[in-house]
Amino acid sequence: MYCDDNIIGVVGVQRTIRLLQVWRTLVSEAGLVAAVPENRSLGVWMLWLGAIIFASIGIVVVPKGKLVRASTAIKQLATEGIPFSEYRSLIGLLEHIRVIT
Repeated sequence: MYCDDNIIGVVGVQRTIRLLQVWRTLVSEAGLVAAVPENRSLGVWMLWLGAIIFASIGIVVVPKGKLVRASTAIKQLATEGIPFSEYRSLIGLLEHIRVIT
């Protein structure tokens, strides 16, 4: 069985934690298959300027792809060096991530 598009609302941190614990137990014990992590979300969210904003819980997330791209470029810069154009692109990416975080 596949579980899709459940909608549950709670108010408060403690109730949110409890909701997630109960939901996980329910899904596990019922043998349901949850969505892959890339398709999961917590509350209302939107992608804006390359960042994911979860408005209902007040969190902004840098997508994994951006972090991997930045990390890879930094490692390459530190070990082999990179062309100046790639360096400028990396600086822009890091500046973007810095503003988000």
